[in-house]
Amino acid sequence: MKKLFGEAREFGICCGLSVPIRGSHGGIAVVTAATDLSVPTWEQYKRENMRKIDVAGALLHRRILQLHRVADQRPKLTRREIECLLWTSQGKTCADVAEILSIAENTARSYLTSARNKLNCLTIAHCVAKAISLQIIPPVI
Repeated sequence: MKKLFGEAREFGICCGLSVPIRGSHGGIAVVTAATDLSVPTWEQYKRENMRKIDVAGALLHRRILQLHRVADQRPKLTRREIECLLWTSQGKTCADVAEILSIAENTARSYLTSARNKLNCLTIAHCVAKAISLQIIPPVI
């Protein structure tokens, strides 16, 4: 590691970050960016753009998979993850879902987060839409 960072400094690179990308079947990838910006400038840039950096990382990963013709198979969600998504698609909050399923609110939130990660989504709303498009849950009528 010391050699890697030493070589990076030789090229003026002093800052960077790695964005983890979680695949729909548990696979993990990392998109890394490095820069020669000053530390204060880089920190400000990250604060202002972290959401965009996350999205760009996810889109880059998806495009690489498409170029290499890796199938985006339907991920395996647990029964509880599907139930939480189903109730969320009906407009229920985490508190509502928890009450309906007789579980703790944090547990409901955890199931939704797990589903979001498995479906490689950035938000719960995105996750619900993707679950509907993959026919994991039925569309809202």
